[in-house]
Amino acid sequence: MATYECVDEMTIEATPPECFESLMAEVAGHSTWWEPFVVARPRAQSRADDEGAGNYLKAKSEERQETALETELRASAGGTTDRYWSTTRRSIQVTGIETNRRVVMKEVDGDFRGVEEWTFEPMDADRTLVRVHWLTQPHGRMRLKSLLGGVVDDHSLIVREGFRGMERHIWERRRMHRHG
Repeated sequence: MATYECVDEMTIEATPPECFESLMAEVAGHSTWWEPFVVARPRAQSRADDEGAGNYLKAKSEERQETALETELRASAGGTTDRYWSTTRRSIQVTGIETNRRVVMKEVDGDFRGVEEWTFEPMDADRTLVRVHWLTQPHGRMRLKSLLGGVVDDHSLIVREGFRGMERHIWERRRMHRHG
């Protein structure tokens, strides 16, 4: 069976805590900065709905327990997540957190089985190198579809769109706080 691995990174004009909180909000379904390329919908109900994903996940991390948050992701390199044939589906669980530094997500169901790790490295006072390391294997219908190629290229395109969406989301939040 094929194994895919890729690393994508981008320097974002934001602090590591802003990047971390943005990712946690997206995974919990509290933001939509990655749409239309990725649509995230929580599968498991958790305290994240009441307290905000970042606070919930930080508390679970400090307790050294695996989070109860499971999210279904639909992704499409063409931004067409409403079309079955061009959309991949993954269910992920957040399995590791180092607050403001690292998030590890395990793919537990869907078209892939593997791990995706996000890291947030401060570059200076207001810039962060965000890196995504994806190591996975295709599953189900994706085994056949992956034979046509493009899996790593599509994932990288989707992640780069995510980086840009995260940065826009953070800028918008800053603007709202300044004027709000």
